[in-house]
Amino acid sequence: MAGLAAAAPAADAARATANAVCRQASPPSGEVAATMSVGVSFNPASGPAGTVVAVSATAGPLPVLSSTAVPDAMIETRLTLAYAGAASGTADLVSAQTVALPQGPVDLGPFDASLRIPDGAPPGDLQFTAKALSVTITTPYGSVLEECDFSGSGVLGTFTVTSDTGTQQRPQGTVDSGGLNFEQAAAGMQLSQVTLNGKPQTMTGALNQVAVQDFRGDVLGWDLTGAITDFTSPEKGGLIPADSFTWKPACAVTNPDSPSQVVAGSEGTVGLLCKQNANAPGVVSGGEFTADASAKLPIPAWQLSGTYTATLTLTLI
Repeated sequence: MAGLAAAAPAADAARATANAVCRQASPPSGEVAATMSVGVSFNPASGPAGTVVAVSATAGPLPVLSSTAVPDAMIETRLTLAYAGAASGTADLVSAQTVALPQGPVDLGPFDASLRIPDGAPPGDLQFTAKALSVTITTPYGSVLEECDFSGSGVLGTFTVTSDTGTQQRPQGTVDSGGLNFEQAAAGMQLSQVTLNGKPQTMTGALNQVAVQDFRGDVLGWDLTGAITDFTSPEKGGLIPADSFTWKPACAVTNPDSPSQVVAGSEGTVGLLCKQNANAPGVVSGGEFTADASAKLPIPAWQLSGTYTATLTLTLI
């Protein structure tokens, strides 16, 4: 490939710190042994586990020659370091930079990267050595991929893991749900008395007030509904159908700090009395409310006389 070519194995240099076997994955392909100088510096050079360290690294010369100077070559580098001592593992230093590539041997760096000292690393020294190098060099003439494995690397640098002298406490407490509850003021509901006179008439009354408390600490809503039976009079077998009974709901918030509002049901036959809508996730609902209703029971002009009774059941869900 014009511009870049594989170089012969380099002689040992005075600054050599690692032996490398490099494979050129892009043509011309092949494998060559080389001696490289690899260096890293850490900032900071010590700190507790979890410290993010800025690293400046150099490596070279690569077993690649640039046959001509290239003013704007793109070099993508992944230098893998191995560390041992207080903890062991590997860390990748990754960099991409545009550089002026001189004619001749190709050196990398300095290039900047970062690494994180592993969480949980005990106090002590981490000694870093060179493990592997992957370099892609892209020029107007084409690109070359070099992959190198290091052996015999001396210690490139040391990071000292220090003790974290700080102490931590984790305050914790539990907030229990207070539940969803309701209570009515009384059980009996007295409708107004009528006297038959050959004309339709209407009994009126009011629902015993119901207090609702939603202390669940949730995002849920609730519905307070009613269901009523037929009105019957056992004295003469009289009956007034359940759907004759109508109500007009009225609902109110009694605690001004309640996070939710309450919605009244529609006027008409018994069904929804009051409801609280659910909130979006993360937004608490609840509060304290009252539920009331005025009631009517039409009486036909010709109705069996007697005392009529029905059962009105309220359900909170």
